[in-house]
Amino acid sequence: MLVRYLSQPEFSGPLQKIAAADIGEAKVQPGAIVFLIPKFLPTTDRSKLQSTILRVISAGATAVLIPVSPERREHWEEDAKKLPALPFQLEGTTESELGGNFNVVVVNEQAEAVLKELQDGTLLRFEGHAAAPEKGFTWNVVGVLRGRDPRKSAILLSAHLDHLGIGPAVSGDNVYNGADDDASGTTAVLELARILGAGTRPRRTVVFALFGSEEAGGLGSIYFREHPPMPLKEIAANLEFEMVGRPDPKTPHDALWLTGWERSNLGPALAAHGANLVA
Repeated sequence: MLVRYLSQPEFSGPLQKIAAADIGEAKVQPGAIVFLIPKFLPTTDRSKLQSTILRVISAGATAVLIPVSPERREHWEEDAKKLPALPFQLEGTTESELGGNFNVVVVNEQAEAVLKELQDGTLLRFEGHAAAPEKGFTWNVVGVLRGRDPRKSAILLSAHLDHLGIGPAVSGDNVYNGADDDASGTTAVLELARILGAGTRPRRTVVFALFGSEEAGGLGSIYFREHPPMPLKEIAANLEFEMVGRPDPKTPHDALWLTGWERSNLGPALAAHGANLVA
């Protein structure tokens, strides 16, 4: 086994096997140690894999077990020499954004075979050691353009400052292009600030926010949420600009790709006003 993330040196719980494709419908048992069935696991798509893991942890799992990917298997011995990483959290808090449990273990083929034979509900127990926490720093950049009508709620325009640089290869490429993710979004927010600030003040107040440490778990935006420049209830909408530096070949050139459609009525409202959106 290869421990990737560890939030406590010991943890235990009943085994629950779930096909990754069924995560949206499966009910995660609180406290369970979830083994994601490899047949349906997107091990070669880093973002989808992370999303799947986060979804399981957020649903209350104590830990997530995932099978080793071909890329990880090539560096198994090298990675095994490293102590597991602790989840990032803001100073002064006792838990990460995901809560007290954030344990992710990669299992090799032998352990995978054993897990497949075990019955759901089998009690699993893990013991390990983690490196001591290290203190680091991150930065947010926030600007506020006061609107003409103080009765109107504000609009938040945001992006993130950090990038990954390099990481596990995806389709043979280990460069994670920071110019797109997310210097492009940062540039978009700065340009909007320049244009809106140079003209007639808008009716609504506009908040421009550039978050640090997004790739480390959204720490900058979490800090913003806990220390906003105005009460959150006074912010009507947030548009986050992410990877806008190059067009998606699957999206029409005159369309805007909007994620998070299901989380608010912003998408339908924009579409009703003529925005050509792709969800």
